[in-house]
Amino acid sequence: MWRRRLRIWAGAKGALQSQLAGLVEHLLRIDHAPARARSENLRGWEVSLRYARRAVAELLDENPSLQSELKNIFARAYLDGRDQALASLKLPDSAIPETAPWNAEEVIRSDFRPGKRANTRISP
Repeated sequence: MWRRRLRIWAGAKGALQSQLAGLVEHLLRIDHAPARARSENLRGWEVSLRYARRAVAELLDENPSLQSELKNIFARAYLDGRDQALASLKLPDSAIPETAPWNAEEVIRSDFRPGKRANTRISP
């Protein structure tokens, strides 16, 4: 029984890291994409953010014990999302910091948008 629970928890942990990496990727795209690419893709990135935030909220609701791991999971997810953003934007490694400029609690908030930390909303 406990092994099954451990497998479920590990699966949820991986799913959480994957969703957080997607969130980071799209936030970094919004923050670092050239103006033209940003204007052409912003709507899709915003929708992806909304989807990932809902998935993160659901995973945390269904697996409350993951909350205590959130900081560590986010640190790994940031690196994954950073690599994805660097590749998709064709940027050098030096273009995006190796350390997250935000924390997990910020990025999962529906009103968070890069570059503006207070009361900035992404379109609903």
